[in-house]
Amino acid sequence: MPSHHKYFSRVRSGCLTCRSRKVKCDEARPACGNCTRLKRPCVYGQKALDGPPIASQPRQPREVYHSSPNTPLVSPHATNQHADTPDSVDTFVPAWSSPSASQSSQVQGHSRDASMAFISRDIELTVTMDVLALRTESPHMTTLFLESIDCPSITPFDACNWQVAKRCMVHLGQKSCPAISACITAVAALFKGHVYALPLTGAVSHYRAALRHVDDLVNDHGTPFGFALVATFLLCLFEFLHAGDLVPHLLQQANPLFVRRLETWAQDPTSSSNTSLSTLSVRIVAWLKIMQASTTRGGGTGLLSKRIYRLLPDQNGSLPDIESLPGILAGETDSVASNHVYQLLSAPIFHFYCRLQALSRDIAKLTLYHRSRTTSHDQQEVVDRMAALKGELLELWEGRSTTQRQPSEELRAQLAPALADRLLSLIAICNAAYYAEIVEMGRQLGDPLSRLPDSREALDNIREAVERQSKDSKVNAGFLRALFLYAIESTEPNQIQWAVDKLAQIEPRIYRGAFFSAFAQALSEAQVEKERRVTSRYFCIWYFGVSPPYM
Repeated sequence: MPSHHKYFSRVRSGCLTCRSRKVKCDEARPACGNCTRLKRPCVYGQKALDGPPIASQPRQPREVYHSSPNTPLVSPHATNQHADTPDSVDTFVPAWSSPSASQSSQVQGHSRDASMAFISRDIELTVTMDVLALRTESPHMTTLFLESIDCPSITPFDACNWQVAKRCMVHLGQKSCPAISACITAVAALFKGHVYALPLTGAVSHYRAALRHVDDLVNDHGTPFGFALVATFLLCLFEFLHAGDLVPHLLQQANPLFVRRLETWAQDPTSSSNTSLSTLSVRIVAWLKIMQASTTRGGGTGLLSKRIYRLLPDQNGSLPDIESLPGILAGETDSVASNHVYQLLSAPIFHFYCRLQALSRDIAKLTLYHRSRTTSHDQQEVVDRMAALKGELLELWEGRSTTQRQPSEELRAQLAPALADRLLSLIAICNAAYYAEIVEMGRQLGDPLSRLPDSREALDNIREAVERQSKDSKVNAGFLRALFLYAIESTEPNQIQWAVDKLAQIEPRIYRGAFFSAFAQALSEAQVEKERRVTSRYFCIWYFGVSPPYM
């Protein structure tokens, strides 16, 4: 029977679906009208004007568009089954009617399984590499240590040597001493925890690991003691900054071998053939003594046992500046001539501060936290000892350096402005620290301020020093303790508020200026209400629920 269907010649343009059905295609993109109406996949092959495909060139993948989300995607593996057929560009067999559709599905499934296997293996390798990285020291921690770590009782008073010391410590850790590197990581982790209010458990874990490294270092007689001293100082710095429930490792259960090696080294601290390590070690001894004074005040236990503290050698006269270790890149300010002049002029001022802190420790040991004050005999002993210490304080003050005696106008007239500002700032915080001890002695003797003209004059001198150096709402962190004592020993509300506001302006956060501001205000209000002095440590525990940080 003759067919009445109209014959359509082979269509050379349009989508492959319409060409296989031999119907006219309107060539709409991305899906033609026929495929959209019938909800079929719309596939376009290479255009005729591109010419025949070249066998040596990779065949371009076909464009596959779906007219409906319910239409299955045509896999590139299914369309490439006919890559060897010359007419594959012009011939298209729909996936739903092709006899090889099941084979294409299997190929697609195998491809998906292989892809998932590669992703899984990539995840496993990535996690493994990241876990292994935990066993190495983080460069970020080293950078943080160099750029941000300060010690409240040291940095404001010895800033240049502090920066050089940190670079030396990092160099020693990276080049030859993993124990020092572990200690640096612990200190940096603790700093991040304090700054970002993070849990400190991870930092304490780093500290425990560093302790084991340092014990191994101490037991290694082939390593100079200077390395062990540097690592031990970093552990003490961690304990100082932590100010929590950690028992300082040199307070009760110090490594006996460390004590013996310290005793041998203390007989000749400069005997090391490495001059740079020798100057660093001598400076660290001075810093340890300052930290011991800070951690003894306010009822603190200190970081060092009595034996270790006594073994630390005394330094008579100005301390030598730390010499940079060979191979260390100089800091940005090391090559500035004014920096060398500053270190030369500031050396006797720092020596004054070191001697002052030794007297401060002796004053702290006379407080009710460290000895009996319950009988008249106890009190008389304290009064007599305080009188002797006050005489030593006055002698220290009278013997201060010529630079420290100079009026600010004279220094500004003789020195470059930047150099004069740095020296005047150092002089101001050291003078304020001296006056703070005068106030502390009066507070510990229990006499009313009205009977102690020295204390009242000392408070006035503290305020004058702070106001001269405070610029643009910034307060030098070296004034922290002096301002706190000013606040809790003042009787006028406006004086108290002035000191409280100044404490709040102390930055960075590692100095805890905001906390001491709130502490001083609460303690002052309690004293005004009770009309008597209130014991600062016990009040802090009662009011804030924690022991006061070191200051």
